[in-house]
Amino acid sequence: MKTAKLPETKFVNLKDLKPHPRNPKKHPRWQIEKLAKRIEVEKGYNQIIAVDEKDVVLKGWGRVLALLELGYVKAQVTILCGFTEDQKLAIVIADNKVVSTEYDERILAKELPRLTKMGLDVVFSEKEIKDLLLKVKDKGIITESTYDMSPRLYEHYNYIMMFFDNEMDFKYAKQLLRLPTVQDRMKPEKVGILRAIPGMKAIEIIKNENNNS
Repeated sequence: MKTAKLPETKFVNLKDLKPHPRNPKKHPRWQIEKLAKRIEVEKGYNQIIAVDEKDVVLKGWGRVLALLELGYVKAQVTILCGFTEDQKLAIVIADNKVVSTEYDERILAKELPRLTKMGLDVVFSEKEIKDLLLKVKDKGIITESTYDMSPRLYEHYNYIMMFFDNEMDFKYAKQLLRLPTVQDRMKPEKVGILRAIPGMKAIEIIKNENNNS
């Protein structure tokens, strides 16, 4: 019979705790004040502060700031051991998603596609991720992240679809436009050709091909 148990805890000096360097969550002043008020009313905090082996905070950085604001010196924290750096980042993002306020969209747009492609749970739905990528693109925030653009019912229909009546022409277009083979993240057994690329990039490639022919 399996028995679940809580992770180990320890008391630490709050000033020794460090924020996760890639935490996308912002902690505006009003939020810290709100957390501090709750801690005062409840005479403590009822949500954990979790750290890794190096005292980097994976859950509850806002609570750490609020406790420091109130003059606390030490606090009891939960120790999460044995996680990879990517797993730790997924924990940070997933924890902050539960009570979201403000995020650094540049970090989210870079990290969410990469982490979800690895199968790590970051709580964000596929639609939320795609909407975020469209949002940062509209704002001119450039990221190096790629995301599976398999057809979805809620996608934006701002693309042109091409049909080929023979396989040779299709393979030529695939090679010309440098379309990679991708795996469906939701159904790993399925693979296909990435069908969505920036339209102007495709036009530029085609123009260059025509000029060289």
